Amino acid sequence: VDVLSVPTTYREPKGLYVLEALANGTPVVEPAHGAFPELVERTGGGLLCEPDDPAALADALESLGNASERRRELAAVGQANVREHFGPEAMVRETVAMLERLGKGTPRQTDPAG
Repeated sequence: VDVLSVPTTYREPKGLYVLEALANGTPVVEPAHGAFPELVERTGGGLLCEPDDPAALADALESLGNASERRRELAAVGQANVREHFGPEAMVRETVAMLERLGKGTPRQTDPAG
């Protein structure tokens, strides 16, 4: 697969398939709505196009279809960044940080009767 595109008409809230594609070294082209802008900007692994605009989608796909070096660059950058920002180590770091913030802001109750 040279490029993955799932041009949803709805605002995709998670975009896990974008992360999966990037983790496997496949750049993406997605509409600029839902979770896609954040994922593409944070990873640098693809292009965004105007939502609900088939011509804009075709242009973005064609631009990558005709530029194998650019595809490889987006794939490498996206793969590295998805692992850095969304890999297991990142999830552990963010979970620990969140739990520490919650622990500092919430008094602990030792008496079950409260």
